[in-house]
Amino acid sequence: EDHELMVLDKPYGLAVHPTASRFKTTVTWWLSNTFPEAGIEPVHRLDAETSGLLICSKSQTVNRTLKSAFATGLVNKGYLALVKGTPPADEWVMDTPLGFDTDSAIRLRMGAGDLQASTRFSVVEKNKELLLIEAHPETGRQHQIRVHLAMSGTPIVGDKIYGPDEGFFLAHLERDLTEEEYQLLGHHRLALHASKIGFELGDRKLEFHAPLAPDLRSLTKK
Repeated sequence: EDHELMVLDKPYGLAVHPTASRFKTTVTWWLSNTFPEAGIEPVHRLDAETSGLLICSKSQTVNRTLKSAFATGLVNKGYLALVKGTPPADEWVMDTPLGFDTDSAIRLRMGAGDLQASTRFSVVEKNKELLLIEAHPETGRQHQIRVHLAMSGTPIVGDKIYGPDEGFFLAHLERDLTEEEYQLLGHHRLALHASKIGFELGDRKLEFHAPLAPDLRSLTKK
């Protein structure tokens, strides 16, 4: 934290902004209640199940500057994901264009489409069942890393939409998933973590790192 920024290591299960089903379990609610006079606002989004780095601004000027940097691809982002399957190589690039999957019962599910999308991947660690993958998205499409990894034959562990069956996502909207269903998914949440972020702000070049979340690190030791 400094005079312009607050950088959080967001836990999983916490949404950034309020939704129809979440109000208080959000970063914005926590910020407004913990620092009511500070005007601290998140600059970008992370899915509720994704842990890791979240950049927050302390002024509207910084907020606008960084939102523009995100929108124009001037922010370098790195993620860690635990996946199952066999990757096409130890390092590879997926540049399949994306769009909404109109054949899915899930309105927000993405698939092949017309929107340019590119993600660089590399294998960081291997164990008996899982791979730890580093992902660097060059564009910012919805669910981009999740979709590109699924298209690569290496879906993210715990992914209710792009994992074994999208029915898990539909079921969890209506009820708590069973322990057996979570075992099929491989984990109780999406195994995705925002681990690196770098950008320029004025004359400063900034880079932040967040170690892999403990619940995901424990999966690599099984």
